[in-house]
Amino acid sequence: MQKAISNLFSINMIEIGQIVNTHGLKGDVKVKSDSDFKASRFAVGAVLYIEDRPYTITKFQTHKGFDLLHFKGVDTIEAALALKNAMLLAVLDDAELGENEYHVTQLLGLSVRHQGEVIGVVEDVLHYPAQSILVVGQHRIPFVDAFIKEVHLDQQRIDVELIEGM
Repeated sequence: MQKAISNLFSINMIEIGQIVNTHGLKGDVKVKSDSDFKASRFAVGAVLYIEDRPYTITKFQTHKGFDLLHFKGVDTIEAALALKNAMLLAVLDDAELGENEYHVTQLLGLSVRHQGEVIGVVEDVLHYPAQSILVVGQHRIPFVDAFIKEVHLDQQRIDVELIEGM
């Protein structure tokens, strides 16, 4: 089973994507999504936030690798243009994480151990289509079962198994 990580913007909000452009003339926006929970995040009636202002989704579809959203009250291209480059946020409490799923802020700063020896702390998490990558000093560790053996949030550590050359 692959482990999953979501971006976290603040204590109560989670960053789920960015509006990269408009689509059409009726207020639709094109979104580059970072969410692992698109079905619930972009469901009609869901509320997303842009700079603490709520926006209710009235339409969702995908098109050429992007998510297209329409928000209630954003009915013109001019209104949609005003949202271009904005980050989309959702309330953290709405995200239900399954087993072996973590938010970025839960992992940042955790000590990382290989064969009982501390090799560093999680400095960053890079997101790629295949998997996320933990940045631990000079190490880049794929966040998959082959390398991540156990995540102990209560003990503030991650146990890893590195291969030669990592």
